[in-house]
Amino acid sequence: MIESTRTLIRILVLTAAVLSIAACAAAPQRAQSTPNAHLAPLNPWLGKTWKALVDVEKNVYDIARWELVLDGQAVRILHSVADGAYGGETLVVWDQQRESLVYYYFTTAGFYTHGTMRVDDAGRLISEERASGDAGGVTDIVATQEVIFDTQLRVHTKMLRNGQWEDRGEVIYTVDDSAEVILP
Repeated sequence: MIESTRTLIRILVLTAAVLSIAACAAAPQRAQSTPNAHLAPLNPWLGKTWKALVDVEKNVYDIARWELVLDGQAVRILHSVADGAYGGETLVVWDQQRESLVYYYFTTAGFYTHGTMRVDDAGRLISEERASGDAGGVTDIVATQEVIFDTQLRVHTKMLRNGQWEDRGEVIYTVDDSAEVILP
């Protein structure tokens, strides 16, 4: 009796799984969004997962996934460091009044930043942001990003901490679509 009940449960679970897969396959698929024309300069970053070793001694990686969301009206960047020990989410949109790309970055550490970004004539992404909340004394961040050969991303960052600018150096990311952003 117990064995037949277990067999029946297995059959029901398997049937439910097959029906779920079939329903998903039969559901109408939405066409891939095309970006708002003002977001188009971000195309070299989009649809990719970027990964960089940021602490060699501790084997710590930073992983960032760039994707088009909200029917092409925004870019979302999810990122995590050290398998989710720290992370955040950024939303980038075109601000028509400012005539600029603007963004908000929310972190698992409880602070957030907001700023503007632009792509210069050389194709580099320049971002300038201001921190709100307890960001360890950091109030301003300026970063320059450059996609190289469509598979590498060079990022150079400076931070204003306690009134002094710190050059945080350069980090090289590579495309790794198998890498996963882990957020708590």
